[in-house]
Parts: sequence; C-alpha cells; structure tokens
Amino acid sequence: ALSERTGETIQLAVLEQTTALYINVIESQRALRMSYQVGTRAPLHCTAVGKVLLAHADAQLFEATVALGLTALTGATIADAASLRRELGLIGQRGYAFEEEEAEPGLRGVAAPVRDFSGQAAAAIGISGPTHRMSKKVLLSYTRDLLDVSNAVSQRLGYQAPVLARRA
Repeated sequence: ALSERTGETIQLAVLEQTTALYINVIESQRALRMSYQVGTRAPLHCTAVGKVLLAHADAQLFEATVALGLTALTGATIADAASLRRELGLIGQRGYAFEEEEAEPGLRGVAAPVRDFSGQAAAAIGISGPTHRMSKKVLLSYTRDLLDVSNAVSQRLGYQAPVLARRA
C-alpha cells in the first residue's frame, strides 16, 4: 500500500551486527528508481533505515559504529560522532529519519521504526527515490503514511503504543 501511494521504492531492514540488512524490497515501477537487493547490507550512519535502527539501539552499537569509522560516502555524509549523535537525538524525537544524499548522490529517503511487542525497534521501513522527485516537501508529505504503516506493522508484532494522558 505504501508503494502504491508513493510510487517509490520501499525497503524493510533489520539490524545485522553493525549494518542494516534489507530483508524485503518493493521496487518503484518508475523508470528512474532506487534499486536494492534483498540481502544487501547498508551502513547505519548514512541511510534512513540505518539511522532509525541506530537511533533506537543501545549506546554500545553507537560506539561500535563510530569505532568502525564513519566513512564519508558523499559530501553530505555525517562523518563525525558528535554530529551523528545529534542527528540520532532528533530522529528519536520526531520518530523518523531522513537521508539527504548521504549514502548515494541523487538519493533521498525517509524511514521509521517497526517496534516489537516490547517496544524495541525490530526493523525499519523506508521510502527512497531520486532527488528530482523526492524534495524535502515531498519527503515530509510521506511521513504520515510512513508512520501509519510502521505503526500498523508494529501492532501486528504485538506493540501497543503508550496511551497519552488527556488534559481535562
């Protein structure tokens, strides 16, 4: 449904040691599209799905990721620990991550966590496409649908979002 609504490539990734592992991909039907293969590993520090997984992981994974080196794949890659830590904090606050040509020139994306019954991020769902179609405005317009889908999948895994107290 998310693929049909956006017309872009949708990925589902899980944490595999210090990488994001794509376990399901629905490719866009458009001629110009981002192509991912199931089984491909992606860096945590510069992909939307990777940053979501890293933002919801423990501090040990952050330290291990930094220790491996934050390789700058493009001029936009976050390549220092302090900047990455700030970015992960923002992701935790807003509930989703952006990728702004950080892993590949001409690629943008947005991703959100899929939570298991315990509330831990078990996976990340992402939408990605070429920059000429995926402006910041377009990415923002996809976040509501993305969050709806990630919440629906999370509920199927037994996650129950906390009920916020209502003000009288």
